[in-house]
Amino acid sequence: MNDSTPTEASTSGTVSTASRAVSFPNLYAWLVLFAALDGMLTWGVLVLGGREVNPVAAAVLDRFGFFGMIGFKFAIITAVILVCEFIARHDRRTAKQLALVGVVLNVLPVAWTLMLLRGA
Repeated sequence: MNDSTPTEASTSGTVSTASRAVSFPNLYAWLVLFAALDGMLTWGVLVLGGREVNPVAAAVLDRFGFFGMIGFKFAIITAVILVCEFIARHDRRTAKQLALVGVVLNVLPVAWTLMLLRGA
């Protein structure tokens, strides 16, 4: 799996930073997918009478409602991607590891919630 996309060269032969693709599009796609699944499964748990176990997300949920919590979670995902892109300018290996950690940290609550819902 190749996570890098070549950048496009302008007519002058220089690489345009405005058209530069993200560093790890496949990892970011997985990150967004599992974050979205986490949101959908959280909604399912809440509908069944459960609660948000992340204390920060629970506080956001109490104050701003479900859509506020979803906005909060996706703001975090956006921040992770931006930090990965910044780090990738200097150290691609570390940035890729950070993106992978982000994916794993979003897989864990999805897997946990699926196990809980299976037993509900």
